[in-house]
Formats: sequence, C-alpha cells, structure tokens
Amino acid sequence: MKRFRIAMIRYLFLLFFSMFFDGLSIAQEHITWDFTYNSSTSEIEMKASLDNGWHIYSQHLAENAGPVPTRFIFQKDKAFKLSTKVMEPTPIEEFDKNFESNVKYFDKEVVFTNKVKVKKQGAVRGTVTYMICNEVMCMPPVDQQFEIKIPKE
Repeated sequence: MKRFRIAMIRYLFLLFFSMFFDGLSIAQEHITWDFTYNSSTSEIEMKASLDNGWHIYSQHLAENAGPVPTRFIFQKDKAFKLSTKVMEPTPIEEFDKNFESNVKYFDKEVVFTNKVKVKKQGAVRGTVTYMICNEVMCMPPVDQQFEIKIPKE
C-alpha cells in the first residue's frame, strides 16, 4: 500500500509538471517575438505579434492589478548605452472582470523600443518577461532571452 501511494504521488507530480511545461509551450505558440536594431532611429525594437484573441500586458500596470506586466532586463555592455526607459505605444485600457481591476494591454501587435547610443559593434542581450491571456485563460509568465546585433555606426 505504501509503495502504491509513493507511485501515485510521483505520477501526480510528473503529471502536474508536464501540464505546467505544456502550458509554457502553448504560450509560445500564440506569440512571436522579433528583435531588431533600427539604424535610422538608433533604437532597438522588440516586436510581439499575437494570434487573434490573445493579448500581452503593458509594462505599466498597477501593482495589484493581477496580470504580470511585460518587463525587459538588459545585460550591461560597454559597446553601447541604452536609455533607461523602454517605450511602448498607448495600450488599450479597460476593466478586466477576471482580475477585477483596470488593465493595460496590447492585442495583435506591439513594438517596444529603446534608444541606443552605439560606441562599438556588439550585441544587446537581455530577457523579456511576459504573460499572455485570452478571454478564457492566461498562460504562465515566460522569460525569453534575446540578442540584437548592433553594427558600429
């Protein structure tokens, strides 16, 4: 009987983590990121394209709003200097009954930008943390690493 309980606990543990990681991979299926450097504006651009019905949250949410705000963390590098503020377009703002608060989000597509002062050729490396939702559910937050090649201007 004890052996059966241990086996059941292991099975449930594996089932839970399998479902959790499947959820992360499903989240990746509904959003595509494109990370580029725009030499004409001297900005890095982080573009999220979402499937119909899905949305991603603004960087600027009330602390207790519920969803995880989008966040960019950049590795320090002496080859360039980034602005301290990642810019975003004006988000959609509305009351979300699931979170019982006002939330700011983007659907279809959003481009986040950050000014770059290039000192020498290199690459901007970092991580974006984001959460996507639709009308029925939210996916667990995801951390995605990125690298953007920066040529010497």
